[in-house]
Amino acid sequence: MESRQSIIVAAPFTVAASCLWAQEPVRIGQLEVPDDSPLARGEHPRLMITRAQRPAIRARLAHPEIQTYLKQARELVEIDKADALLLATMYQLTGNTEYAELAKSKLEGPSWDPAWTFAFDLLADTMSTSECRKMASQILEHIKANRWRPRLLLCLAAWGHGLDEELGPLIQATYEEEIVRRIAYNDRWTQGRGGSSMGHGYHGEHFFSAEYATALGWSNATGEDVLGRADFDDQQPAWYVYHYLPWETVRQVIRVGVTMSPFHVQALTPRKHQGESYVMRTITDTRNGLGQWWQREFIGNWPQPRWRAGQEHMYGLVGRLVWLDPAIPSVPPQQFPETRLFPENGHVVMRSDWTEDATIALFRCGRFGEIDGYGGRNNLDNLHFIIFRRGYLAPDTGCVHSVNEKVWQMAAPSNVHNYGKQTIAHNAITVGRRRYEVRGHNNRVLAYSLRGGQVAVQKRAWYKAWGLTPPKAVKVSASFKEGEITAYRTSPACDYACGDATHSYPPERVRRITRQFLYLKPDLFVIFDRVLPSDPGLEVIWNLHAYQRPAWNGKTEPEATQEGHFLHTGGDTFTITNRAGAAMEVRTLLPEAGNRIVRTIGGVWHDFEVDGVNYGPTAATYELLERRKGDGGLEGVGGWRIEITPGKANGEVYFLHVLRVVEPGGGRKAPLETTPLTARGRAGVRIRSGDRETEVLFNTVGQTGGTLVLNGHAENLATRIEDHYDRWSDDPRYQQWISSQFMGPVVFPYGRKSHR
Repeated sequence: MESRQSIIVAAPFTVAASCLWAQEPVRIGQLEVPDDSPLARGEHPRLMITRAQRPAIRARLAHPEIQTYLKQARELVEIDKADALLLATMYQLTGNTEYAELAKSKLEGPSWDPAWTFAFDLLADTMSTSECRKMASQILEHIKANRWRPRLLLCLAAWGHGLDEELGPLIQATYEEEIVRRIAYNDRWTQGRGGSSMGHGYHGEHFFSAEYATALGWSNATGEDVLGRADFDDQQPAWYVYHYLPWETVRQVIRVGVTMSPFHVQALTPRKHQGESYVMRTITDTRNGLGQWWQREFIGNWPQPRWRAGQEHMYGLVGRLVWLDPAIPSVPPQQFPETRLFPENGHVVMRSDWTEDATIALFRCGRFGEIDGYGGRNNLDNLHFIIFRRGYLAPDTGCVHSVNEKVWQMAAPSNVHNYGKQTIAHNAITVGRRRYEVRGHNNRVLAYSLRGGQVAVQKRAWYKAWGLTPPKAVKVSASFKEGEITAYRTSPACDYACGDATHSYPPERVRRITRQFLYLKPDLFVIFDRVLPSDPGLEVIWNLHAYQRPAWNGKTEPEATQEGHFLHTGGDTFTITNRAGAAMEVRTLLPEAGNRIVRTIGGVWHDFEVDGVNYGPTAATYELLERRKGDGGLEGVGGWRIEITPGKANGEVYFLHVLRVVEPGGGRKAPLETTPLTARGRAGVRIRSGDRETEVLFNTVGQTGGTLVLNGHAENLATRIEDHYDRWSDDPRYQQWISSQFMGPVVFPYGRKSHR
């Protein structure tokens, strides 16, 4: 909807038992809405639910599953664990004013948390005119004191209580920001497949919950179905479930991006600000069987910390009571494809299967996140990959939050900013060694990279070098991406993705850089990198991390001038072992033997080293490491980095690696046989592992691509995004995917073969 001097809302909001809003708008101050909308009539409730919807919601209470949730809610009330929103909801569901009085005793003053606003709205019909006016005044003062916080929902709650003259202009302005622009922003990040501008730990608080609540409140209050037009909420279950590591023993998300702790409840679900409740409505609206499994098995269904005892079922309970449809069956992840693309984030999540013993990989090349705003605290990690088998074999290292630094008793200079967010902390490529800075007004440093890494903020001159039009504003345009998945294909036998991260690096350092990532299920990976540095004198380094010291199949010698640095010759393969006993062989084919420098750096006082400086650790850090018997956590304290660089480079640099995952327990596999292959304009490898033989050739000139011969079948590698599962048609689950209304929203959210 366009921004106008007054807002005209006429589209009906359709939910069960809702009324049809009149199409003639009526002016309320500077706002125009249908004359029989809840906002125009001055009705409460009008935000989370409406008075018209209430009879149908109450009728749901007769269902046995909803009765179970109602019983849980009453138990929470009895032990005084129910919050204001749950109590206010119970009042609206049952009509029992005792719940309303308890809720008001816990309501306290206004908050920008949507749960507070919804609770007030649900309780307003029990308040006198003067009480509502007093609360509206407090809301207005709170808005004035916190102008940077979301305000529209609060304005809608306060409307109609004598302050409309002041609230009207606020609604006018915040509608454009919090509805029009914010929904478009969120939709861009999800693109119908799921995604977020935040790491999982921040997603619920800063991407999903408040935005969903605002859209829901506006839709209900005015009748304009902005929530129905949005799709950022539709793929919440898939965004979480596909990023889960095997969950039977320990529940955690893949550690990628800025997530303080992948075990934290706010990383596992959008728990912050009642986000778990809102997904219940999304699950019902989309008939999402995976979502139903997710809410039944994950949300509110795991042991809580001791100080939260008794709250096991509190989270998501409001949404279950109000919106959840028990008739939707739970469809577990095992019934869905093991691979999924998240295009804007540039995540391709792959796994051999859904079991505890699965090999799992994530390849990343997309838009940089926006935690703390433009150029903020986000990882510079395009072309990064992660591999997991009962533990990380190719991890994301370093601290991503100050809490991580505190746990490890680190000191300045910051590990987060000088290591954890830098490209060198990831399994990616660095070009050059000198520090690079982007400066702005008054010569202030806006962004910097260490040891040839990527940069979060672009100079305007860079766009010309890239052949792009600079954005009008200081902030990057919606169409600009620092990195992008340019090709993708999935099948039961293999997954393939190509990432282009050229715009992640200063053009003075990099003219072109791509990575082709091929997963040959269940245990082989082939990774091919093409790097064209802007200056042939710039050192191009291929980086790979390990929690424990890698073993080399050749000669290892310490570097005479660098403590903690080791040179490796006479071999071609590292073996990395994780704490669970799984292993991964890492074989280098390009650069060729005789034209490569292979180095490892790591151990105590060298685990986070960048150009001779070890960022963060103190003596106390390593004392803690010793007490933990060498377990350096997900941050990789005491860990190691493999660096591979060409001995001599002239023009474009190529890296070719074959990685093989070996199962825990030392189970021996047939030797990994690799034979380098070359053809005109191509380089590749023939791989023999057991009774499997695979050939892959990658283009070394022109467009990325190549050929793959797998199980005797030859095909070209993808050169575009094929965001569908047509190649899975022989999978016994496929017919369910295309026929089940409860699986289609996940597998084909916009229909088969459609990629926006």
